Amino acid sequence: MHPPEFTLIDSQQGISRVTRLVNNRVEWGLLDSQGRELLPTDYDYIAQPMRNDLFAVFAGNFTWDEYDEATFELFHELIDDRKSWNGDYYEATLGEGHWGLVNERNEAVLPIRYNALYFYSDTIVVVNEGGSRIIKWHCGDEKAEKWSVVGGTWKALTLQGATLAEMSSNEQQFDFHTRLNNLQRWDPKYKSQVISAYFQ
Repeated sequence: MHPPEFTLIDSQQGISRVTRLVNNRVEWGLLDSQGRELLPTDYDYIAQPMRNDLFAVFAGNFTWDEYDEATFELFHELIDDRKSWNGDYYEATLGEGHWGLVNERNEAVLPIRYNALYFYSDTIVVVNEGGSRIIKWHCGDEKAEKWSVVGGTWKALTLQGATLAEMSSNEQQFDFHTRLNNLQRWDPKYKSQVISAYFQ
């Protein structure tokens, strides 16, 4: 049960994502299974928790723009697979903002400064700095919605912020993931969190 001032978004593993209207803005927080505040409603978005002690948070404009011409062009130039039998199509672009990682005490584990952030495994986080805003699109062959970031620098970090591997936008994605797999195998339980990365 959650207090009436919160709107329940979803619950999993005893953690509920909630929103609350604060000064005419919708802000996100987390409640535990007893309805107690785990993370205060200080964030513009909180991703679905993949662990019960680390949370990907977003600060900025978490709204999707269906008519952003610049990223629409980026999608057609760098993401759209013209050989796709079922056809890919652009959906929207996320507003300006950055991602970070906080723990259950609302302490910063990784600062809120990344264009993208996802768990690669329980101990490795992949981030992007300097890339595009997140582009949401439909992959026709996989019949799935994807989120992509074009350009920038991709890094694999430990939870202490140490860099394990780095790749600029002109390197091959395969080489980056090969290097990561030498460190630790990708964990399929994070499949829904992986932001598809495409590079120039």
